[in-house]
Amino acid sequence: MPDLTTNYSMYKPLVNNAVDQDLWGGYLNTNMDTLDSNLNTRTQNYNFADFELTRPLIKDYAEKLNALGNQAGATVSVDMTLGNHVSMTLTGNISTLTITNPAATGNVCALVLYIKQDGTGSHTFAFPAAFSWAGATTPTVTATASRTDIFTAVTRDAGTTWAAGIFGQNYTGL
Repeated sequence: MPDLTTNYSMYKPLVNNAVDQDLWGGYLNTNMDTLDSNLNTRTQNYNFADFELTRPLIKDYAEKLNALGNQAGATVSVDMTLGNHVSMTLTGNISTLTITNPAATGNVCALVLYIKQDGTGSHTFAFPAAFSWAGATTPTVTATASRTDIFTAVTRDAGTTWAAGIFGQNYTGL
């Protein structure tokens, strides 16, 4: 068996001389070294498929914004797999918000909604019945043209109930 060296838990041949290099080691090792380079720079996406990442130290990170754009239809659908921060501009009244793919029961899933009025304003937005608000008082979105409200909601029962709150309302320039 040829000498081996470790490469991200894979074994590649240890190329000792020109004969090893010419036979097969050079080609294989070049590909494995390229893989090492890709793993070292971490330039690819990782899909953990709901598996646990334990004790990471995260610095300078971002969260994906799910920008829905203009919303004029009666129903807005939010797919949590596309991002937990969701922005939309109201160009009509919204009577139904549906949320799909929250985290499974026993895990916490957070949603941040950025709801902006278009240049006309006065559009309404109805929150789902599953949203439970402090004091049992459902807020009204700001009706002023071009203003943005930010709402947060968390669930730990796969979206059956959401504890919802107002982050802030009537922002300009967002």
